[in-house]
Amino acid sequence: MSARTVNVLIAAAIVSGGILFGAVIQNLLLGLVLGGLLATGYGFARASWRRRDAGIFDEDDTGAQL
Repeated sequence: MSARTVNVLIAAAIVSGGILFGAVIQNLLLGLVLGGLLATGYGFARASWRRRDAGIFDEDDTGAQL
């Protein structure tokens, strides 16, 4: 199974978990929104980890570039 497939399945599981949470509290829209936000956060974190760019410190950045 490719890495992309695994990422899509994990994101789908997170959104499904959000929908399930929304069903439990009887607000599916809130669950869908929370699941979507968590899946988006997971995607950003996973992409950052894959690039090994998790920190904000950059030795080459002088701050003077536009």
